Amino acid sequence: MGPVAAGPGGDRIIRIVAAGVGRFQVMAMLQAACQSAWPADGQRAVVGFQPGDLLRRRQAWDEALRIVSACPRAVLESQSGFYEQVYRPRRDELAKRWTERAGADEDVLISWLFTGGLGMHYGGELVGMTVIPMSGGNTERQILALQDFGVRVIACTSSYALTLAEALAARGVKPGSLALRCGVLGAEPWTEAMRKQIEAQLGISAVNIYGLSEVIGPGVSNECVEARAGSHIFEDHFLAEVVDPQSGDPLPTKQIGELVLTTLTKEAVPVIRYRTGDLTWLNPEPCRCCRTHLRMGPVLGRTDDMLIIRGVNLYPSQVESALLAISELSPHYQLVVTRARTLDDLEVRIEVTEAFAREIGGVVDETHVPVVALAERCRRTLRSALGLTTRVTLAAPGSLPRSEGGKLRRVRDERKL
Repeated sequence: MGPVAAGPGGDRIIRIVAAGVGRFQVMAMLQAACQSAWPADGQRAVVGFQPGDLLRRRQAWDEALRIVSACPRAVLESQSGFYEQVYRPRRDELAKRWTERAGADEDVLISWLFTGGLGMHYGGELVGMTVIPMSGGNTERQILALQDFGVRVIACTSSYALTLAEALAARGVKPGSLALRCGVLGAEPWTEAMRKQIEAQLGISAVNIYGLSEVIGPGVSNECVEARAGSHIFEDHFLAEVVDPQSGDPLPTKQIGELVLTTLTKEAVPVIRYRTGDLTWLNPEPCRCCRTHLRMGPVLGRTDDMLIIRGVNLYPSQVESALLAISELSPHYQLVVTRARTLDDLEVRIEVTEAFAREIGGVVDETHVPVVALAERCRRTLRSALGLTTRVTLAAPGSLPRSEGGKLRRVRDERKL
């Protein structure tokens, strides 16, 4: 089940939630009941199971409809389950919600390209959609399905959406020429700059969906297509807080911190104040779409993705936001961390656009004056945004790793610590 921040009185709190006590009252009770559960160093607690605990866990799995994990290799270390009598109606209800927010119709064809899409797959079927379960990778097959079946909504990671866009452009397929009109993107952090790139290159509207296996998978929150200004959290099922990653203290709205979730209706492996590790903020203001659910901002990174370079804390998304403001650069980049003797160094490798490559003759030569000038501009931009001197290496289009459906690793840590 992964580490859960739970404390005395958890059963009482769940009963109170079921009785309809208000959100803020419940949050206060959770904070009081679980105060002792936050480790002093801000790290997640390691839970030791007793034989009786494992027996009860096995009994829970016997009654569960499905056992899932964040990735196939982690199924023995981190599991979550769903009971049939609870999961089926929740799946149906949450499926309707994300389809409404994404602006999807009942006749839309969908292609799911990441492991978290399994619950949404069946939910899509329940609301009358035709679902094409494509799994990840095999870009040629994905393109064939998009063209032959007239897929109108696609669900995948943001990095794979860019991979598809590049592959379509290489085949001369212009944005808007396919039936595709909406992308439901999740499973990894992505920025507004990347959203603009995806929408321009695929000719779609892109919305964010958020979830995690330990809670329910996709369906914790979803952006509305009307505003695309934060993901609406389904508060009748999930209680959301944002806390300081180090102290665990609750933070005010619109302040960045670690997202903490409590499941209110889940029966198979419910969690109380689960520390997701995702960095975001909460926004209680009314949305232009007129929905009243609390919204969460985009996931800026993870507490365990943070790099500390010469005393400076930074996240990959900060680098992406800074560099994608430069029109000659593409959203394909990689961070390489090395250590020479006692000091850490950060190298940012980023591809130039096809247009810039053509302007300089197709070869990205580090001694070429336009390349030197662009690299220097990137260094100054990063210095201003991060407060850190970095080494910038400009790469030719298509030379850096691409996503094949799963989450793309942006960081290569070559330090021998």
